[in-house]
Amino acid sequence: IPVYNHSSITGRTTITTGFNFLTLKREDRKRLHAKEKNILIEIDLKSCEPNFYLKAIGREIDCDDVYESISKSINLPIKNREKFKRGILSILYGASENTSKNILKCSSKDLAKIKKYFRIKEFENYLKNQFEECGMIYNYYGRPVCYNHSLVNYWIQSSAADYCSLAFLNLINTHNLKPCFFIHDSMTFISNDDLFGNIKKIEYVNENISKIKIPVK
Repeated sequence: IPVYNHSSITGRTTITTGFNFLTLKREDRKRLHAKEKNILIEIDLKSCEPNFYLKAIGREIDCDDVYESISKSINLPIKNREKFKRGILSILYGASENTSKNILKCSSKDLAKIKKYFRIKEFENYLKNQFEECGMIYNYYGRPVCYNHSLVNYWIQSSAADYCSLAFLNLINTHNLKPCFFIHDSMTFISNDDLFGNIKKIEYVNENISKIKIPVK
């Protein structure tokens, strides 16, 4: 049985003892199976970090695909979805302007438009002031992050990690599910065919602090 630890800088889980599902290759995870008539069901949060951050700063997301919503909001067409996704994440994770522009294949003007939509500079200044005053920043849930580097990145990663833990706990309690293992923004449950019908109807998760809803698949 895996024993999880949440004490990393961002609160992202590690497994200290037991079978380490976190390092298991995806193709090997697909080979896992339940005994008897049970089945394994994996529930993934869709684009958890950009979804959480945008909703936390009050941005409206008008569809389940957060990248499609971003594209519409800033009037920047998606030419290659994978590169668009990587480019957006590079901005959130504090990559250099040249790196983000090269991934997105966009101009400096478009990059500035994206950063303005995400309120990157405004939020970064807020976190810098908080660190100067407190010697640390606090994520959405009040978890301290004592690391003065890529503050927006660490705030997002830390807040999303706590959100996932709380949202999956709420999901377990609400639907009386039996979890098997937890991998950052996904959780695998054991179920039977009767319960599977109800699980397939789940479209979103949330927790009771932020009330933020994030779509799942």
